Amino acid sequence: MVPSGHSYANLSVLSYHWYCTTASTIPSNVLSIIPSNVLSIIPPELLSIIPPQVLALIPLDVLQSIISQILSIIPQEVLTVLATEVSCNTQGNMLFQAVDQDIEQTGGSSFLTEFGFDGRTDTGAQQNYFTLDKCDQYFQSWTVWGMSFLNESNHIQYDILSQFNRPYAYAIAGQPLLMFYDRSNTRCFTLKYAIDLTITCPSLIYLPSTIYRTLNGYSITLTCELQWSVNIEDPNLIDIKTTSLTENGCCAIVTICPSSS
Repeated sequence: MVPSGHSYANLSVLSYHWYCTTASTIPSNVLSIIPSNVLSIIPPELLSIIPPQVLALIPLDVLQSIISQILSIIPQEVLTVLATEVSCNTQGNMLFQAVDQDIEQTGGSSFLTEFGFDGRTDTGAQQNYFTLDKCDQYFQSWTVWGMSFLNESNHIQYDILSQFNRPYAYAIAGQPLLMFYDRSNTRCFTLKYAIDLTITCPSLIYLPSTIYRTLNGYSITLTCELQWSVNIEDPNLIDIKTTSLTENGCCAIVTICPSSS
């Protein structure tokens, strides 16, 4: 239950932060089961990939051979990214699931009020993408914290800014079911929701103009006899409206893709 009771659920938001524990940070009680001669030869990144319980059982000469083979195949920088993804993605999945379960019990909503990985590195960029994908999956609002999008010369770092520039549902006139942005391939945005005709306001979708040009820059497909139009106050917002043919509870699917030309 939220503070002050169920009547305040719609006025309450659970604020939480997300920063990954570094891949090389392993609790001392876990490290203690690994022999010191083994610990001295293994790269920190592998501690996040190979379970310590397994490392403790592998003979030293065999482990040295395994490490040499791994490093001969996988460059060190790739190994670092892989280790971070294994560690951080696991932690991130657990965090978002835990917050979702908490909200199921307490009511109210949730808001990722602080996160941000170093977008100047491949590892940081991938973690920013991972976090935003999770926010879409769980319909989370988010705020980046402690990160500057300006370089030392006070010029905008567009390569970093672009990591956070993506479409999203600003408002949904129904029960949210799925929100997904295919950043890596088509750059299409998909929203699914069960229509609630008691909500008279339209669904609103924000489209960044750097991805979806405002003049013939995108195509929109709709189900459930819905109609769309550009918001009269903000050309980056799309209004999705019901019609007289739209049925209550219909599973609306909105797909928006940038034009290829």
